Amino acid sequence: MVPVVRPLSRAFGTDETEDAKAVVGMGAGLLSEFLTDTFIEPGLFNKIIKFLMGTGLKAVAGKLLHGDDKEDVELWGNYVLSRVFDPSPRQMAELARETADMFARLKEAAELGDWGKVRRALGIKTLDQIRGEFEEVVNALKSMAKGMKSAFFRGSAPSAPPVEEEEFGGAEEISVMTEGAPSGERPLDVMV
Repeated sequence: MVPVVRPLSRAFGTDETEDAKAVVGMGAGLLSEFLTDTFIEPGLFNKIIKFLMGTGLKAVAGKLLHGDDKEDVELWGNYVLSRVFDPSPRQMAELARETADMFARLKEAAELGDWGKVRRALGIKTLDQIRGEFEEVVNALKSMAKGMKSAFFRGSAPSAPPVEEEEFGGAEEISVMTEGAPSGERPLDVMV
C-alpha cells in the first residue's frame, strides 16, 4: 500500500485499495512519460513511442497478467495512451505541421546519409542536451531552495515599517510597548 494513500482516502471518503491502484498506475505512467520526454523532443516520434509503449502495456496486461497486477499495468497503459492524443484542434494542426516537417527532414537526411540529421529529425536528444536540461532543473531547484531558506530560516524576524503620525479626528490613540522590544524603537500606535 502506498503510504500517502491511506490519509487521503480517509479524508475524501474513497476506497483505499482503488486509490492505491490509481497511484501506482499513474505514478508509473508519470515516470515513463518523464523518461520518454527526457530523451525525445515533443513531436510525432515522441507520440509514436508513447503509443507503442501504451499499447504494449495494454497487450501485456490483457494477455499475461491477472488480478491487481493487471489493473496496475492497464492504468499505466491508459495513462501513457492518454498522452498521445491531443484534444485541441490547434494542437492537432501543430502536430500535422510537425509531422510533415519531420518527414521532409528525414527524407533529406536519408538522401545525404547524415545520421545526425536523422537523429534531429526524429527529435532524439543528444547527451549534451539532456545534461543541459538537467543542469537547468538542478539550478532552478537550488535557486528555489535558497529562496525558501532565506524566507523561512532567517536569523531574526523582519521588522515592521515605522508607523506614520496622522490626525484621526477625535479618535483616541493608545501607545503600546511590546515586551522585549529593543530600546530606542518606537512604540506601536494602536487606535481604540
